[in-house]
Amino acid sequence: MIPEDHLLRRIKNCINFDFIYEKAAPYYSPVGRKSIDPVVLIKMLLIGYLYGIKSERRLEEDVSLNLAYRWFCGIDGIVSRETGVADGSFLPSNVSWDSRYEAVETIQQSTVKYMEELEVELSSKPGYKEPENVKKEKESLKSRTEFEGHAS
Repeated sequence: MIPEDHLLRRIKNCINFDFIYEKAAPYYSPVGRKSIDPVVLIKMLLIGYLYGIKSERRLEEDVSLNLAYRWFCGIDGIVSRETGVADGSFLPSNVSWDSRYEAVETIQQSTVKYMEELEVELSSKPGYKEPENVKKEKESLKSRTEFEGHAS
């Protein structure tokens, strides 16, 4: 689907980007969640340079939409439906592990917006009864030092 004379096809046929793995190795940790392929990042930046895409957000959008860009970067997941990607990053806070304690809080559960609108509409009808608020206990871990040093 990519024409033989397309600029990205000519570049891909002439350059082996595998050398980037060796150059980028010191910057990638062997532990933790696997990061984005450095070759894909370099190829995306090259596309941005070649086609005048200055915004990284715009570049990401264009690469996900343009078949030639996707092919050049080696991204075929959405096209082939073989791969799906989701980001569920976990960012731990910088809290002392020894300061943690279990806490049980009582919270009030609110309804979803459309349910609130429905309740407003129903409240004007004869025989309407006000619903009870539902309270639920929520368990969590808290830190005794979490807010130390911060002015209230």
